[in-house]
Amino acid sequence: MKNKKEVFIFIILLVSFLVAVFVSKLIDNLLLVGLFIVLYTFLINFILKGMFKYFLRNITNYIKKINKNDLTSNIENESGMAKEILSEIGKVIKGLKNNFRQQVNISTEITKLSNELQTIAEESKASMDKITSSTETTSNNSEQQSQMLQNITDNVEDIVKTLETTNEEMNETVNFTETSIKSAQQGIRDTDQIKLKMEEIKNIVNNTEEKVKALNDYSKEVSKFIDLINQIAEQTNMLALNASIEASRAGEYGKGFAVVANEVGTLSKETTEVSNKIGEVIKTLQNEIVNITESMEKESIYVDEGYTIVNETISKFNSIDDSLKACVDKVKSVDKDLEDVNYKGQDIMSGIEEITAFSEEIASEMQEMEAESNLQDEKASKIKEITENLNIHADKMQQYVTSKVMEGKMLKDVYYIKDELKNKNLDNNTLNKLLEETGVDLIYVTDDKGTVTHCNEKDSIGLNLYEVDESFEDLRNGNKKYVATPVKKRAEDGKVFKFLAVIDEDKIYQVGLSIKTLLKF
Repeated sequence: MKNKKEVFIFIILLVSFLVAVFVSKLIDNLLLVGLFIVLYTFLINFILKGMFKYFLRNITNYIKKINKNDLTSNIENESGMAKEILSEIGKVIKGLKNNFRQQVNISTEITKLSNELQTIAEESKASMDKITSSTETTSNNSEQQSQMLQNITDNVEDIVKTLETTNEEMNETVNFTETSIKSAQQGIRDTDQIKLKMEEIKNIVNNTEEKVKALNDYSKEVSKFIDLINQIAEQTNMLALNASIEASRAGEYGKGFAVVANEVGTLSKETTEVSNKIGEVIKTLQNEIVNITESMEKESIYVDEGYTIVNETISKFNSIDDSLKACVDKVKSVDKDLEDVNYKGQDIMSGIEEITAFSEEIASEMQEMEAESNLQDEKASKIKEITENLNIHADKMQQYVTSKVMEGKMLKDVYYIKDELKNKNLDNNTLNKLLEETGVDLIYVTDDKGTVTHCNEKDSIGLNLYEVDESFEDLRNGNKKYVATPVKKRAEDGKVFKFLAVIDEDKIYQVGLSIKTLLKF
């Protein structure tokens, strides 16, 4: 149609030119010729202006689409004057598409690498933080260990000194114990002499007891003799009395006999008195002998008990002697063990001193490592900061490269979908047809409350968009004609998507387009 129109215009111009030449030859009036030329020029200008206006309108439409980042336009095959220009515009659009694909691929790859680099940087930073923390902890522990080892060294040194002192005291204790045991053993041997003396005392007491008993018996016999003497004295006294009586009867002849009888009577009285005194002495002696006998019996009992106790004591002393001998052996063994402990303590002290010196070297090296680790941590923090900035700029670059083109296409697609669904019932077939016609990945349609009623992703049906994203309130309130999300990765599948939504009669129409799908247009 366009080619025919150009041919028609060209024929009109050619005919007009021929008519003008012919008329100019027929008309001799210069004024009329001039007027005709003016009219002819105006006609030619009007015709050419219409032609160029039509061509320029087509070119302007394509350029406006390019300015709006709408690279979805397809240049129709043209002929005539606009063919070459439109062909060049088609090449420009094709070049822009290729350039856009490359930019999107590059920006996507940069974003991907930036994310990976940021992840690596964050992991490196976390690892460096752990290393720094571990190094700091290890350094602190090394210092504490060094200090603890120094304290242990001091303590071990004190222990070694204490062991040396204890060893010396133990030597003195051994000597003192041996001396004490020898004295005790001598005392035990002396108890044998005590035992012998006790046996002698026991024998003496027993003999004395027997002798006292015999003496008591003798005193009893003497008492019997005293009684006999008293009887004889009494009889003698009676005889003397009788003799005196007979002498008095005899008169002068009896005087001498009376004197003898008186003497005999006096002697008898004295004998009786002496016998009574002896009886009293004997009685007193018997009482004393009885007391002595009782005392000797008690003494004998005491001596027997003492003898028994001495025997038991000697037996215990013998046991003590055995224990003392064992004690000496144990004390000597302890003394030897203390010497061994002392030697080992000195060895331990030497080892701890070496360990302390080694620990101090480690602590010094750990301090250097801590300083180096802190430096590396600062570098890791700087790298993390750089990667974060890089990621931000890469994301901005991706948004810049993709958003305009995607928004232009998606806005056209969402309006197309909205217009197609106006006053129509929406079903799955219609939804799939719209997906195919527009080339978008996702279509969402809600009710007047913002709840998704139709979507090619079944999991999204029933979702309330107003609750999901507050920015949809700007659509409801009329603050924005459309809302668009930045290009971002979806959590459920990892695909990079952009979403754009408009509202019409309280229903939200939203489309989703992935970078992968965008690169296919």
